[in-house]
Amino acid sequence: MALLLLHLFTITTWLSILRIPLLASALSFNYSSFSPLSDDNITYQRAYPDSNRMIQLPPNPETAGRATYNKPMHLWDKTTRNLADFTTHFSFVIDSQKRTICADGLAFFLAPQGAPATANDDKGGGSLGLTKDIEPLN
Repeated sequence: MALLLLHLFTITTWLSILRIPLLASALSFNYSSFSPLSDDNITYQRAYPDSNRMIQLPPNPETAGRATYNKPMHLWDKTTRNLADFTTHFSFVIDSQKRTICADGLAFFLAPQGAPATANDDKGGGSLGLTKDIEPLN
């Protein structure tokens, strides 16, 4: 009887251990160019990919544009209250195109699923499109 219980305990333990990797999942993506025709994972708002497949900022100097990865990413486990680890790498070029007055920038941000698509219709531009210019950034 004790041997049977030990055997059942061993099987249950191994099945539990084998299930652990199934609970984790990796998400990886790489964008070397952009096109609204070939990728529906990016939402463009007042920004657009040009013929060179690079994202162009809006032509109006007082507006913010966005290119947002629009698929949900699981960063927090509600049951265990554990946060996920993640690493991101990106490179970019902001070209003033020889303009004497320019103020373009880039922001990496995380937002809850269902958050408003755009946060900034202000004219100042100092908040990189993340908040309204009249709101504090801290």
